[in-house]
Amino acid sequence: MKKTVHIISHSHWDREWYRAFERHRMKLIDLIDESMDLFDQDSGFQNFHAGPWYILQDEFLTSPESNIRNLLIGMQEAEEFGKACKIGYFPDAFGNAGQMPQILKQAGMEAIVFGRGVKPVGFDNMALGGEYESFYSEMMWESPDGSSLPGLLKLQQSVWYKA
Repeated sequence: MKKTVHIISHSHWDREWYRAFERHRMKLIDLIDESMDLFDQDSGFQNFHAGPWYILQDEFLTSPESNIRNLLIGMQEAEEFGKACKIGYFPDAFGNAGQMPQILKQAGMEAIVFGRGVKPVGFDNMALGGEYESFYSEMMWESPDGSSLPGLLKLQQSVWYKA
């Protein structure tokens, strides 16, 4: 059986907690410059994932209205750069709001990709066993209203830039 693997070039920025603002800003400039060079030099590098969020937030630290406005603005901005992604993207959430499939489906999303936040966790992000744990990376995520979208727990591969 033939298998297809999709590698998605993207970035996830935690600038607020582990490096001084200006130092982190320089790393962002390097990332953008290097990405633009790749677009110019390598015909196989055609996409860099952005969105659908304007700012990648933790769903529980912002209000429901902020989450929706963030999604709407992100989708509008993405359209200006080509096309909005139809995948709800949560690469580093520490938990997910139950209404997200409902919200994302209403926004036109077709699926959801997670980086974490789908297994119960304890101290220091240690995965806990229990009735909610699954050995599968695929799921149908259903909101309390019955809205559902297919979800995938993605394998994370981090590439750290030199300090």
